[in-house]
Amino acid sequence: YKDLDSWKKFGITHPLVNLADAVAKTTSSVTEYKWTAPEEVSVLSSSAIDLLSSSYYTVHVFVTLPDSLFGKRDYINLTYPAKRAHYMCGALQLLRKAYKDYEIRFEPGIGNDAVFANLHITGACM
Repeated sequence: YKDLDSWKKFGITHPLVNLADAVAKTTSSVTEYKWTAPEEVSVLSSSAIDLLSSSYYTVHVFVTLPDSLFGKRDYINLTYPAKRAHYMCGALQLLRKAYKDYEIRFEPGIGNDAVFANLHITGACM
């Protein structure tokens, strides 16, 4: 999970690349990253009416990461955000492969938070 440059071969820049030195100093009892399906995925629309009548709408997708990715103390310092971002890089790779006509990129999270970035997807309606 500390190898932030490993995603470059897929054309993905890890959202915490500017914090690579700090991420390198983190510790975890689970040191290897392996893609695992999410525990749960919830989809929420800002407005059901927008889904029916608008060419532009927002849908929020909440993903519960698998417990197997985390050690007991991974919620301290940058360990959790680094693993979360690593997981999102994997999701970004899969989404780009499945939806080639869409633009999928990282953007800062709530409050312009660069540590907890989100994925932003734009393109034609499905």
